[in-house]
Amino acid sequence: MLCVTLTPTKSLSKGQAVQAVGQLVASLSSHPDAVDTPVAGFKAHHHQVQGCLASPHEAVGLILSVARSAFWGMHLTLLPGHQGSDAMGSGGLQCDLDAALAVAGDALRAPGQVLVAMADSGAIIGPKEVPQLGAIESSLQLLSAIERRRSDEGQEAGVMVNAGNSSVTHSK
Repeated sequence: MLCVTLTPTKSLSKGQAVQAVGQLVASLSSHPDAVDTPVAGFKAHHHQVQGCLASPHEAVGLILSVARSAFWGMHLTLLPGHQGSDAMGSGGLQCDLDAALAVAGDALRAPGQVLVAMADSGAIIGPKEVPQLGAIESSLQLLSAIERRRSDEGQEAGVMVNAGNSSVTHSK
């Protein structure tokens, strides 16, 4: 499972922040394509929005949307000990979500920025402690940067990733 925490990267008045967070929660809570499938439960936490996603494909799609917005930064926390809807009510999951929320706002600086970390029993560890996270983070940062440029190549890469296809599969 993946925890996504979105934080505005621009200074806002309290009223603007409440409006922006409310609009984002409403947008993430309605999926016209979701027929008989659960919609991720994104919730507002002051000036941040947090929710869990079940698959990396959903996370990449959201990263591309965040990159296009040029307003939000994303902190993506891997939750290796929590899987599926059974984990949603567990105290350990809530501890990890709270920890992710606490570190996300301090880390993000630029619109479309993606930071990757992993939860470990209420502690958030990053690429310095787990080098594999650095490779994931740099790949997602590159994808986000390409999408922000809105080039033809960036749009094509975004469509392929959103569709869940690698470039090898796409070329066949």
